[in-house]
Amino acid sequence: MPIPGTQRIAYVEENTLAAEVSLTAEEVAQLDAITVTDDRHADRRGNWTDGVTPPLPT
Repeated sequence: MPIPGTQRIAYVEENTLAAEVSLTAEEVAQLDAITVTDDRHADRRGNWTDGVTPPLPT
């Protein structure tokens, strides 16, 4: 299965190793508890799904 943007075999092999990572229940709980509070991309929301390129800053 191709991974978009991966151009080197070494990177494909490295990315494939990620499937072997196991997380404990505690680690999963810690990740689930993370809350994103910064809406950094609010001004761009919808642009990519609409196919509209955001304007360049002036």
